[in-house]
Amino acid sequence: MSRAPSARLTLVDVWCRHRSKPRHHLRSLRVWLRDRRRDRLARETEWRPAYGVLKVALELTLPFVDVASRGEVIGVGVEHAGANRNHRSRC
Repeated sequence: MSRAPSARLTLVDVWCRHRSKPRHHLRSLRVWLRDRRRDRLARETEWRPAYGVLKVALELTLPFVDVASRGEVIGVGVEHAGANRNHRSRC
């Protein structure tokens, strides 16, 4: 007769982060352009100077978008209890 493995209780913390980030919007822009067969324009958004200009524009406008609760990105994760999570906010 085989024995079932003993169940081990592991404590975990669930966290979430509410914040739109420019890199998420820029990646979505590139995907959106490629979906519409605008590959050249999508590549140009990856060009460092163009990326920088777009990122600065987003950094200036995203605080207003966050206040209006539009276009929010939510990151959710699970990690072992007691892990260092100083950079994350709780749900």
